[in-house]
Amino acid sequence: MSEEKKRFPKCITVIIVLYAAGVGFRFQSGDFPLFSLSVLVCCAACIYWAVSIRLRITHARQRRLLISIAGMILLLHFLQFLRYNFADGSPVFLRYLWYLYYIPMILAPLFGLWAAVLIGRPENERPGPGWLLLSVPALILIAGVLTNDLHYLVFAPDPPGTALAGDYTRGILFYIVSVWNYGMPVFVLLAAFRRCSVTYPRKHALRPLLVTVTGFLFMLIFYGSASGGRKIFGIEILTFQMLWNMMQVFFWEECIFIGLIPSNIDHGTIFKNSRVRALILDNNGNTVFSSNEAGPVPEKVRKKTGNFIAVTDEDTKICGRSIPGGFIYWQEDMSAVTAINRELAETGRRLQEENTLISGENELKSEQARLETANRLYDEIDAKVSPKCEKVKKLLSRTKDLSANESDTAILLSAVITAYIKRTANLMLVGREKGSLSTEDLKLALNESLEYAKLYGIMADAAPGKKADYPLLSVLSAYDLFEEILENGFYLIGAFMVWIETKEYMELRMELAKKVEADEDRWMIFKERIRDYAVKTGGYRLFSMDSEEEETVMIRASFSAALSGSGGGMA
Repeated sequence: MSEEKKRFPKCITVIIVLYAAGVGFRFQSGDFPLFSLSVLVCCAACIYWAVSIRLRITHARQRRLLISIAGMILLLHFLQFLRYNFADGSPVFLRYLWYLYYIPMILAPLFGLWAAVLIGRPENERPGPGWLLLSVPALILIAGVLTNDLHYLVFAPDPPGTALAGDYTRGILFYIVSVWNYGMPVFVLLAAFRRCSVTYPRKHALRPLLVTVTGFLFMLIFYGSASGGRKIFGIEILTFQMLWNMMQVFFWEECIFIGLIPSNIDHGTIFKNSRVRALILDNNGNTVFSSNEAGPVPEKVRKKTGNFIAVTDEDTKICGRSIPGGFIYWQEDMSAVTAINRELAETGRRLQEENTLISGENELKSEQARLETANRLYDEIDAKVSPKCEKVKKLLSRTKDLSANESDTAILLSAVITAYIKRTANLMLVGREKGSLSTEDLKLALNESLEYAKLYGIMADAAPGKKADYPLLSVLSAYDLFEEILENGFYLIGAFMVWIETKEYMELRMELAKKVEADEDRWMIFKERIRDYAVKTGGYRLFSMDSEEEETVMIRASFSAALSGSGGGMA
């Protein structure tokens, strides 16, 4: 709601003029047409107010409730008209018309309370069950007033025991009804401002409250001993019912005026001062309403009909829609969105560059890790085969001092060791990559070493079992054991047979036979060295060495179990 000063509403002006005319007619004589015309003019004011409510209030349920309040006020004016013009000859009819006054006076504040609790709520929402239950005490109060002749709790004849036709006293139920009638507007105002969160109505809360207080004061000033009003110069200028009705009308008009009840008052001003960049045009293209921030609509856009969206530049988008009687165009400032898109594009470019750098950095780290792993593996291979390399160097360095036969033997032994160096490096490389080794890999390594042994005259062969995969360390340990036996017995062994048994556990079975011309003592030392090597190395699941004959040796070494999914069984 705008904080600027508002124009005085036309509706209130018309209502004030009509009520003033109604009061003016009461200064005439008490004859029928002028005195009764006063009440009829008040009825006209009430009907005009109901029609204006229907046209102005935008909330459907609040509109119906305010029209119901107008209906109650009109009913009270009409009952007043009947009582003072058509009920003089019937005291009973006169008295019950008097009782009927309290129906609108009890229901109107209740309708007002329901309208107040709907402030800020959707049109399809009803007042809560607790608020609707207030209709029960309202109906009880109405029933109590209408049945007054049975209990006299509202009005009692004075003196008691006489008919209720002249003087009377007021009972307890009258004061309860009075609290309801006069306290409910204040409660309605409190409920309305509790529901309202807009600053402008809260700042002007005194206006409807002042109307209520002024109405109470006038009712006290013009309060008469009878049901009418106090006479001044013999004329009843304002009746109690007229004052109550005017207080109700002006109370709700003030609530509408300060914006407590939503209405279409000053919609044009609100549209003009809003931040919406919009234009409303008639069918001929003439501007009917325009907001202050609205820019011109290009002629080519004005010629468009129906619903459309037109982009005039990268910072402005114009939307249009047909409405009854014309068109509405609104402009959307896209500069903030464009700026955000530019920032997003720049951010995306920077992120892409960063991603490229991160990807390159990750590749570099991956390559570095690969190289570190390879270097570590090469270091492990070097540490494992370095002693063998030194042994080969020593053997080859002595060949020049040996005889031709001895030199050939040293070279063949060097070839056996070299084959071990090559095959060990190969097994370690393959095993690190796969995580395991096959008995086929072990067979190839054994056969290459045995080929050089055959050149020296050793009868040798390797028989593999079914193909199976075993851990790298187990296969390397089997090859190391084989190499230790072949190197140390190279000059002593006449036959060397190897079997690879692929049972649940890999088993290497080797059968050795001594050369005929080999020295017995050296043969015994050789066997002891093999035992010492097995004890020192360890890591075997089972190791056995049998010599049923002095010149033959049977060695069995069992290693770890086969990996999951590998074949088994002996060939």
